Amino acid sequence: MLRLGLVLGFVFWLGVLGLGVQGWQQPRRWPAGYHHSRHSHHHHRATTTMAATLGEGQGGQACVTLTHPSGAVAEVYLFGATVTRYCTAAGKELLWMSSEAKFNGEKAIRGGIPLAFPQFGRPDERMAQHGFARNSLWAYDGGDLNEAGDVTATFSLTQEAATHEAWPHAYALSLVVTIGADTMTTDLHVRNTGDEPFEFQCLQHTYLNIGDITSAKVSGFKGASFLDKLAADPNAVVVEDRDEATVAEETDRIFMAPLEDPLVVACANGDIVVSKSAKRTDGGEEAEVAPDTVFWNPWIDKAKVTLHLLRTTPTWSLYPDDPTHNPHPHPNPISNHR
Repeated sequence: MLRLGLVLGFVFWLGVLGLGVQGWQQPRRWPAGYHHSRHSHHHHRATTTMAATLGEGQGGQACVTLTHPSGAVAEVYLFGATVTRYCTAAGKELLWMSSEAKFNGEKAIRGGIPLAFPQFGRPDERMAQHGFARNSLWAYDGGDLNEAGDVTATFSLTQEAATHEAWPHAYALSLVVTIGADTMTTDLHVRNTGDEPFEFQCLQHTYLNIGDITSAKVSGFKGASFLDKLAADPNAVVVEDRDEATVAEETDRIFMAPLEDPLVVACANGDIVVSKSAKRTDGGEEAEVAPDTVFWNPWIDKAKVTLHLLRTTPTWSLYPDDPTHNPHPHPNPISNHR
């Protein structure tokens, strides 16, 4: 099981599944002292000491390897705090990586779980696509073995290490990656460390390794409202009536909270259970935030012109996104708080 802190996705041999959680409301202003956290959990159904060691990965880039006593392994590059691998104790590789991924410390690593912050997409054209967090060098704050016997590693980024004139705010990001024998959890925390409120968007842009896209099915969407961004009217609210969502063409849908949790992805690699949650803390008070989910698939033609997906077509993605992101506000807003 993988947990999403912001966005998560899995990809397999003939298929790419991006799974992300997103709240589609206007970016909110977060006051000083505000703390926002996103939690994502994926589970693949199917004692020695832990290890979380910093070493050298592809391209000579710094990489932390988490090794669970069961044999499960995860890899996280400090560039972008990008999770690039999670292999269960049973040997299931649950994250897809592009064969064209660059490990040069300059371009965002393609595949795994890139982190979008402080914007998703490019609503502010002064900043790069998906902001600067995925293109910045994060700090490794150490690893640990928690009370449940799982391995954790923590990474951090602040305005002192990465900022932009278009978004000159004081902040602190923290990503906590936790793995068990057949589970991975990613928790992304956003803290306002300054004196002024700020707006932000964030996303865990996860790619799930699902195998054959033609046989993949997602349950948990039935009865949910969504926006079809490829429809003649992309702001028209539609209700999903299928017990299991499948992909047979280009797909780009925004499923709006509240949504069933967890979602279950049945695929050639077995069942992948995706659970997601989010909360915000302000002045000592906590409030749950119900995230939306983006269900996306470029399909064959578009994937052919997208280099990093060329060898894994047809592809699809399901992105749990952050509640602060809303590039396409809908006419009948559904509350993202519960």
